[in-house]
Amino acid sequence: CGPINTIDRVFADPQVQHLGMATPVEHARLGTLSLVASPVLMSGLPRGVRTATPERGEHTEQVLRDLGYDDETITELHQQGAI
Repeated sequence: CGPINTIDRVFADPQVQHLGMATPVEHARLGTLSLVASPVLMSGLPRGVRTATPERGEHTEQVLRDLGYDDETITELHQQGAI
């Protein structure tokens, strides 16, 4: 058996720090966060998280535009409560 740790205790663990398993990421609303780094480490490739997790709906309009929706349709979807 082993301890069941909170994420704060995990990131404070000396072995986790030594292995670089936590990586700092800037979040627009929350400031600097510690996130779990990628468990995959390949030589020649950077390890880490490039951006923080997006807010819910943060990229919705851009995705809809990429799918071909125009601004008028996106506005209608907002007004209908669909997004």
